[in-house]
Amino acid sequence: MTPPPPSAVRRFFLGWVLRGRLSSDRLVALICQGGAGGVLILAAALIAVLLHQGWPALGHLGLWNLLSSTNWDPERGSYGALLFVYGSCVTSAIALLVAVPLGVGTAVYLSELATPRRRRISAFFLELLAAIPSVVFGFWALEFLARRLLGPLYAWAGWKQASGEGLLAAGLVLSVMVLPYITALSYDACRSVPLALREGALALGATRWQMIRHVILPVARPGIVAAILLALGRAVGETMAVTMVIGNAQYFNFSLTATGDTIPSLIAKQLHETTPQEPRRAVLMALGLLL
Repeated sequence: MTPPPPSAVRRFFLGWVLRGRLSSDRLVALICQGGAGGVLILAAALIAVLLHQGWPALGHLGLWNLLSSTNWDPERGSYGALLFVYGSCVTSAIALLVAVPLGVGTAVYLSELATPRRRRISAFFLELLAAIPSVVFGFWALEFLARRLLGPLYAWAGWKQASGEGLLAAGLVLSVMVLPYITALSYDACRSVPLALREGALALGATRWQMIRHVILPVARPGIVAAILLALGRAVGETMAVTMVIGNAQYFNFSLTATGDTIPSLIAKQLHETTPQEPRRAVLMALGLLL
């Protein structure tokens, strides 16, 4: 029996390799599709559970009654959540007002002005700051920010809240916690701007500041907006650090120096005290769905 010609041998091995490669590609595609589908299923399951357990409260109280009243008294069947919604919105707004200018400014500096050595050092400290647990931030905010900084400042100004705890303290500690996220993602967005755009702006006679303002920031805007939205989600959902410094007072006050409460803090404190049949549990689930 004569051996097959070399061309046939090559065709056989080539077909075997291609079939194996196509099988591997299909396997990888199936794994990726399964992962994406799993994420969607988990998100849908989370929403379904919250909606199922929180719908009795929404159906009985109504969304408007739940969000328009400040009277929270479960023993008397009063579930006004405006105080907690207000606290969550105010603390998150303070956090973004402080962290967005600092984070975006730091990102632009590291991307366009800093030396490689400063970038490496800054990246190390940003990663370290992002890795600190929430309870450590809360302890720092309680002992230093509230009692040693804001408390004496309030006492010197003659304000009643001399302990330093309150909405302002919670918002400031949140700004420190979300700062690494805004800085890192905004830095990546600025670095993704093509070099040709930078060189073109400078070749047209633009200064470094004009290039940053009219080229870098507009092109990087989608990434910066995504960083801000991620930081907003982090700030709205933070529980431990906020609970330690906000004062946990269940009365409404517009002052930023006054104590207050937030939705995550309320859920963390009261969920374990409820039973599945208790109306308060349904209200807490509805507030979790609102988050």
